[in-house]
Amino acid sequence: MAGLEPMLPFSKGGSSQLELEPFQEGTLGTSQEKQCCPGFVSACSNFSIQYNYTSASIAAAIMLSDNDNIGTAVKPDFPQPAWVGHYLLGAVFMGSVVGMLLMGYLGDLLGIRPALILANGLTAMGALTSSLLSWGPPDTVWTVIIASRLLLGVGVGGNYPLSAAKAAESGKDLQVNAAEAANKAAYAFFWQGPGQLAPYMCAITSLQFRFLLGIGAVPAGVVLLRSWQEETNSSRLSEDESIDRRAELRNRRHWWTLIGTAGSWFFFDVAFYGTVIFSPTILLKVFGEMESLPMLSIQAAAMITVTIIGNAGSLAVSTSRTPEGLSCLMYVVFALRLEILDLTYLLLTANHY
Repeated sequence: MAGLEPMLPFSKGGSSQLELEPFQEGTLGTSQEKQCCPGFVSACSNFSIQYNYTSASIAAAIMLSDNDNIGTAVKPDFPQPAWVGHYLLGAVFMGSVVGMLLMGYLGDLLGIRPALILANGLTAMGALTSSLLSWGPPDTVWTVIIASRLLLGVGVGGNYPLSAAKAAESGKDLQVNAAEAANKAAYAFFWQGPGQLAPYMCAITSLQFRFLLGIGAVPAGVVLLRSWQEETNSSRLSEDESIDRRAELRNRRHWWTLIGTAGSWFFFDVAFYGTVIFSPTILLKVFGEMESLPMLSIQAAAMITVTIIGNAGSLAVSTSRTPEGLSCLMYVVFALRLEILDLTYLLLTANHY
């Protein structure tokens, strides 16, 4: 749970009302003035997260294609051993679990800035090794990519709690309340949509898979550089602050909030990432067993664009609705869309369309 701690405003005296205490004037120094765009690091981190989560799906499709065509009848450029299918797309998520727990803890122990530098350093390293070291026989190429994705996952997973904490921290710098700080985190998360779209936009031009994987180091490198240069007022927790945090975590009222939040993310991620990482496979099932890579990329990009529009719509109404009410509404809409897609597919295939 350490990864969630920087995101959560804590209460006074054990009450259930969560508040953010405004900083006293003069305690911030000039760090805010020197940041031309306080939300840039968080936004770029979220772009990096989703680009690197998504890039392997279309990169694998490129590797399994021949002359820009993909399908069951195609002889792939890089034949995939049976074991690769079990680990390739899941490796980044296995690393992410470790990264979320480790980097969240390091954010408290060392401060958000050094933890962000470490997380994005690992992300850039994983992206570059998957691009620069993936040469040789197909088995070697697939093995290097999987190992690199595992390392990359630790960094990408660490960016989740750290980028949200960074966004909330910029809200505290501007002396806003808890709701406004949460909105700043939501605006940072919006950039995951463009990050998810970017690999498919690159693949429309049929770029090499190594370039597609390696370019994931760019947004991570930008965040690393900006974090390195940034003067920040975030620091590691003092002993008194650490004691206060542990006391707040023992408050059972906060545990209900944590369970509700974590449970929502769990069920959302099962459906969302189950769709995102298998988008090429799903699109081949829907549109036919043989497709060109540019057309597959266009179809995936169109699907993701709908997601970006939905994200923008939710942000537009976020100030007029409670987070709980808006989340419930979005989950209902999400579930209905999945059911409509499933029923439509079953109906059309049953009638041989």
